[in-house]
Amino acid sequence: MAWHGFGDSPESMADYSELDELAAKHHFILAYPAGIRGSWRVPMPDAPNANVEEDIQLFDALVEQISAQHAIDHDRIYVVGMSQGAIFAQWLASQRPDEIAAVAAHSGSPPKVFEFSTAKVSTLLIAGQEDLVHDSMRDDVTQYQAAGCEAKFLSIPNLGHAWSAAHNKAIWDFLSRHVLKSKEPD
Repeated sequence: MAWHGFGDSPESMADYSELDELAAKHHFILAYPAGIRGSWRVPMPDAPNANVEEDIQLFDALVEQISAQHAIDHDRIYVVGMSQGAIFAQWLASQRPDEIAAVAAHSGSPPKVFEFSTAKVSTLLIAGQEDLVHDSMRDDVTQYQAAGCEAKFLSIPNLGHAWSAAHNKAIWDFLSRHVLKSKEPD
C-alpha cells in the first residue's frame, strides 16, 4: 500500500511515484488509499485525536477487501509512504507489526510519539539531501537499529522534499526480501 503525502491524492502519488510501473514489472498488487482531506491521522503529543485509529482500520479493511478479491501472500504485505504518508506508514507498522513485513518511508520521520524501543518492522528511510527532514531521518535509522530493528537510510543527492522514482528499484529490492518476522526461518 502506498500512502500519499499531505494534500496529495492517490492519483497524484501514482503520477509522481511511478510505483504502478514497479508493480507491473514485479507482479504485485498495489493500492493507493485516499486520506480524508488529503491527510492521514497520526498521534500527536499534547493533541488528543479520538480518530487516530480510523486510518489503521482503513488498512485493516483494505487488506480484507484485497484478500477477498485476490490471492495475496499475507507474509509479504508492505507499506510505503511519502511525507505525511511516510509518517503514517511508520506509525501503521508499529501498530500492525504482525501484518506488515517491511516499510519504505520517503521524506518523513515517524510521529513524535513513536517509541523506537518497540520497533519491529524492517524500515527503509529515504530522503533528499536538500530536504529539511534529511538529517532527522538519518538519525531515525540509528534509533531503529538501537532497538534491534533492521533499518537502512538512503540519502539522495540534489533532491528536496520529493519522491525519487529513480530509486523505486532500491525500494523494491529492500521490501521484497522481507517476510513477516514471525515467518522468517531461525
